[in-house]
Amino acid sequence: MKHITTFLFLLPTLLCQAQSAKEDNIRLYFDAYHSGDIKTLGDLLSENVFFKDLTSTIVGQELILEGKKATTNTLRSLFSGVSNLQFKSEFSFISAQFGVSAGIISYNSSDDNGQRKVSYKVLSIIELDENNKIKKHIEYADYESALKQLRE
Repeated sequence: MKHITTFLFLLPTLLCQAQSAKEDNIRLYFDAYHSGDIKTLGDLLSENVFFKDLTSTIVGQELILEGKKATTNTLRSLFSGVSNLQFKSEFSFISAQFGVSAGIISYNSSDDNGQRKVSYKVLSIIELDENNKIKKHIEYADYESALKQLRE
């Protein structure tokens, strides 16, 4: 009986610690994603991660990535074309299994016309698997604003 009482006494603490670890991974992932930290992203992604940018057709083809290697390689390539990447959070919601982040991403983009600052709104929704790794990332972005800034 003593062991059961001890377990029941410790259960809320253990559950809070487990939830805190999940929420910490979600925060780490968002921080890494918004700063272009591919090493940390790779550490937090599940091997079978699914990444989809539902608004990417505005700037080109649909971006659907499956698997850790494809996701990290593609994001590394995308982040390599920008500098001074910054993110200003406008809203976030983090639970034990899901995370939502919305804000304004800005960076310097270089092309034949020189370097330009680009800013637009972005919304990311992620989901953890049973090992606290990111199993799904769904992205929405205001690429129309970005394109307009690049044309100016």
